[in-house]
Amino acid sequence: MESSRAQLQRVYHEKELAMKSQQEQLQSYSAKKKEKEVVLSEIQKDKQTYAARITEVRRKQQIMQKKIESLIMAQQALIQKEQERARLEALRRQQRLAEARKRREAERRRKEAERQRVLAERRGEAPATKEPPPEKTLPPEKEPLPVVPDQTESEIDRVSVDFDQGESLPWPVNNGVVVRRFGSSLDKELNIVTVSNGIDISVPVGTPVKSVSGGKVVQVAYLPTFGNVVIVRHPKSYLTVYANLGRVSVAKGEIIRSRQLLGFSAAMPEGGSTVHFEVWKGKVKQNPQKWLR
Repeated sequence: MESSRAQLQRVYHEKELAMKSQQEQLQSYSAKKKEKEVVLSEIQKDKQTYAARITEVRRKQQIMQKKIESLIMAQQALIQKEQERARLEALRRQQRLAEARKRREAERRRKEAERQRVLAERRGEAPATKEPPPEKTLPPEKEPLPVVPDQTESEIDRVSVDFDQGESLPWPVNNGVVVRRFGSSLDKELNIVTVSNGIDISVPVGTPVKSVSGGKVVQVAYLPTFGNVVIVRHPKSYLTVYANLGRVSVAKGEIIRSRQLLGFSAAMPEGGSTVHFEVWKGKVKQNPQKWLR
């Protein structure tokens, strides 16, 4: 009996230790569960904060794109007016040249007729009669000077590539990473669809931004939150756009060459620096990576 009692006590003690161990494990599991719940709650809050931040960034990007679009449309309207003015001037020039040719031909015929009359009188072929005074005619106008072609367009043609030929263009920045591509894109985590008129290139703050081709600087504008925007005009109604610049190194109306410094990338409110680049032909946005090598 003593031996059985001792054995029972050992078994009881072992079971007691096992129960204590189980209780400790349950308490540890409960604590870990609560800890996981807290962590998951924090992650959920962080995700909501991140989503709200990203949504706000996308909203600001859309505002920037709308403002850039308005600048592009205004510039294209000016280009169309300039082209129409040049077309009308060329038409008027052709008309003036045609009128001048007619006057010269009429004057030549009159002089030839006068010469033939004088020769006939000398040969006695017709009685010398007093020639009635010639009909008064306006003195022939001098041939108009040729219209000098638009200096801006000719200068742009000399310094710019022909975009329609599909020539490769250098990147506006060195060693950048494209973080947002042209066109529509879906953020799978946030389930947000956004549309970009160009590309966003992530670079260190203060990175030099250079022109991808020669042309004329037709716009230098400042957009709150997005820094400066430079728009460069090229032949055949092509425009290139450089946004999110800090200090700008060119002025409106300046003729520039390829790889000329336009400015430096500005720091973004969200951190880092992103250069936004667009290509337009007329009023149609193009995929910049079609040309960038």
